[in-house]
Amino acid sequence: TREDIERAYDAGFAALAKRLMYCCFLGFVLLVSVLFWMRRPIYDPRASLVFDPDIQAIRLAQRPVDPKLVFLGDSITQRWEYRPQIWSRFAAYSPANFGAGGDRVPNVIWRVENGALDGIHPEFIVVLVGTNDVSGDDSAFYRRQNPTAAAIAAGEQKLLAEIHEKQPQSRIILMGLFPRRNRMRQIEAVNDRIRSIAGVTYLNIDDALRLNGEYNPAFTIDGVHLTDAGYAIWADRLLAAIR
Repeated sequence: TREDIERAYDAGFAALAKRLMYCCFLGFVLLVSVLFWMRRPIYDPRASLVFDPDIQAIRLAQRPVDPKLVFLGDSITQRWEYRPQIWSRFAAYSPANFGAGGDRVPNVIWRVENGALDGIHPEFIVVLVGTNDVSGDDSAFYRRQNPTAAAIAAGEQKLLAEIHEKQPQSRIILMGLFPRRNRMRQIEAVNDRIRSIAGVTYLNIDDALRLNGEYNPAFTIDGVHLTDAGYAIWADRLLAAIR
């Protein structure tokens, strides 16, 4: 009958309306999620799979009472602790090592914001970080899949601003990234951008660590980390810069 047809039509229309409302709701949720994701800071220390906040307490406990020289960075910096004879060359500055394996630029920002430089007044702060950002081992670390050299350099600038705010009297020594096997062009692109950052002393020892354009095997154990001879070069060049 006509009434049956009308009832069927009404039921079908109601079902279609519900589906449309459901689709609109899902679309709204998706839009909000995308906008939220886009507004997330690019540099989120919690996003790194390697990040170890517990080492912060260890480093604070090991820190000298009044260090005049502080090192911030990743495993390349951390491994000074395995070279006590070379490290002793900095003894006059009561050095503090805040290197942590796997750290990237935002991780070091987190360390600065969470006590690494609190309660001290160093003359010099040495910063070497960024090779893990270049490595691409953890592509989900950034909002974009692979951080560009410009993004890494922007992170370095944020880090340096945080350091200067905490320790305005300190002279900041910004190290150019050391060579990295299979990532030479990316390393160079980052160094090209950070070398002109104002308010810091930029120190690049790349020329001493390379041989025929590649990482000299005499100075690296794995294409990333330094040998004892590599650390000796770093110590020589750094001491020359701060004396």
